[in-house]
Amino acid sequence: MGTPNVSTFSDLKMSISGCIENFSKYPPVDLRKLIPQLDSDGINLLQRFLEYNPFKRISAVDALNHVIFFLSFSALF
Repeated sequence: MGTPNVSTFSDLKMSISGCIENFSKYPPVDLRKLIPQLDSDGINLLQRFLEYNPFKRISAVDALNHVIFFLSFSALF
């Protein structure tokens, strides 16, 4: 994810640019390297949960309908 920038929150009404400029700068971490046992669908869901912008973050309903749950349940039957 790394440190967010002003464009990350471009659709928010409030101005947070001053706050973001004060953040320490960190490069993004490749979640596939951090959690190698997680497949691409798992990485996708995790990235959508970790989205900084609340308007772009996955909802609970959408998360429960994510393909990873259908793949996991179909393996049981």
